[in-house]
Amino acid sequence: MFPVEERPVPKSDIPGEESWPTQPFPVLPEPLGPTEPITEASVWGIDDQERAACLELMRGVRSEGIFTPPSVEGTLLFPGSGGGTRWGGVAFEPDRNLLIVNSAWTETLVQLLPAGNIFQRIAVFVRSWWQDESRVEFGHQLGASFAMRRTGFFSPRRLPGTPPPWGTLTAVDLGSGKKVWEVPFGGLTNSHPLAAHASVGSTGASNAGGPIATAGDLIFIAATMDQKLRAFDIETGRELWAGELPYAGMATPMTYQAGERQYVVIAAGGHGKWGLRRGDAVVAFALP
Repeated sequence: MFPVEERPVPKSDIPGEESWPTQPFPVLPEPLGPTEPITEASVWGIDDQERAACLELMRGVRSEGIFTPPSVEGTLLFPGSGGGTRWGGVAFEPDRNLLIVNSAWTETLVQLLPAGNIFQRIAVFVRSWWQDESRVEFGHQLGASFAMRRTGFFSPRRLPGTPPPWGTLTAVDLGSGKKVWEVPFGGLTNSHPLAAHASVGSTGASNAGGPIATAGDLIFIAATMDQKLRAFDIETGRELWAGELPYAGMATPMTYQAGERQYVVIAAGGHGKWGLRRGDAVVAFALP
C-alpha cells in the first residue's frame, strides 16, 4: 500500500553477535509517535529532582533510537516493551477509510547480564532485584551467554522519563497515510499522587486493549489505567462520554443489538503488573 525503505539501524556490540544492518521503515503512514533517540535534553521530570533521577538512570546506557539492540551497559528502548501499538488491535471505519489506533509512549531499560550456570543466574537475579526497588523483570535465558534484566524508565514517583502524552488515540487516513487527528488517551489512576497535579496536564497513559468503531460515528475504547470506558467522536477525536468500570478494562469492547437497543460490552479485570486492582466483571452499557 505504501513504500517501505530499508534504513541503517544501530548494531549490536555483543561479542560474536551480528545484528542485521538495516530494518524496514514504512514511508507512510506517518509514525504514531516519536522515533528519534532519547537524549539528556529530552529527559523529563515533574521537578528538578525527578528529572535528575531519570538522568542518572540514563547515564552510560545506549540510547540511539528505535531498533537499538540490548547491551551489557544497558539500552534505552523507546517505545519500550509495553509501548507503541500493542496487542489490543485497531479499528477500521470503512465509510471514511479511517484506521483508529491507540498507542503508549513509555520506555524500557534492558540490560544483558553475563551469567553462567543456574546458580550464578539466580545470584544475578537476586542482586539485580535488590538494587532496584521498582518492578524488575528477569529472564534466565538458559543456554545463552547472557541473562536479561528489564525495568521501566521511571522517576522515583513512577512517571515516565519523557514528556507526556504517554498514551495517544490516533485516526489515520488509509488513502493518504496522514493523521487526521491525534489526542492524549488515558490518564493516571485517581490514587496516583500526581493525578490532580495541574502542571502535568493531559498526560495520556499506558493502555492495553483496542477500540471499536460503530455506525453511529463513535469510537468505544476502555484499555486505560483509570477504569473507564470512553466514547469518542470519530470525526474529531473529542471525548463525548466516559463510564466508570469496577476494574480497568484491559480488553477490546464488543457491541450488539437486541431488539431496538444497542449495547456495548467490556471485560473488566484490572492489571496486576501495573499495580491496578484485579477482579472479574463483564459490564454492559446501553445506548439511548
